[in-house]
Amino acid sequence: MWNFFNPDNEFMHLINKVIDMILLSLMWLLLSATVIGFGPATTALYYAIVKTIRRERGSACGEFFRALRESWKVSLIIGLVISALAVSIFFLDLPNLALLFTGSITPRLGWKLLSLLKTIIVIGIGLYVFPLISRYQVGVFHALFNAFSLSVRYFGRSFLMAGVIVVCFALNRISPLFLGILPALTMLLLSFFMEPVLRTLLPKNEAGAADPDPWYLE
Repeated sequence: MWNFFNPDNEFMHLINKVIDMILLSLMWLLLSATVIGFGPATTALYYAIVKTIRRERGSACGEFFRALRESWKVSLIIGLVISALAVSIFFLDLPNLALLFTGSITPRLGWKLLSLLKTIIVIGIGLYVFPLISRYQVGVFHALFNAFSLSVRYFGRSFLMAGVIVVCFALNRISPLFLGILPALTMLLLSFFMEPVLRTLLPKNEAGAADPDPWYLE
């Protein structure tokens, strides 16, 4: 019994990680509910998940708020841009896409294809831009351009990550109880695809050279 409740026990270690993921998910949900907090919250969630859950460095809440402080300006602007584009896709482009995939061929076919292209580009940028901001100090336009470039360069990986998000969203539709951990769980799964990509942006001869604790290279 004593060993079971020992904090060094593997089971208790797992329970602590689950609790951290629930706390991170709840903080993300609270900040994202304000709309303007979506970008900073998503950036901080990715950073905290990779550093504390995967690399076991620092405390989950501490690293979450640290990432908020360090990247809130750029991530807030980009979050608003992505949110505005997502709203326009929902109200303007999804009706066009519905007609396109139902096989309705009309003179507006060009607009439907543009809607499809816009949706793919926004999803691609949204997948990469917040993890990118969490790791590197970049400006708004630089972050958006790099995110778009990565989404094209790693299109297959991007497609798989989009699939992960769809599956996690489907779990939430099965039971709202999943919502308490799904944001963190989704980000954790995405990080396995994302981290190898982010490491390619580090110059090989400088990787970790200026950082006394390059946890992201482990």
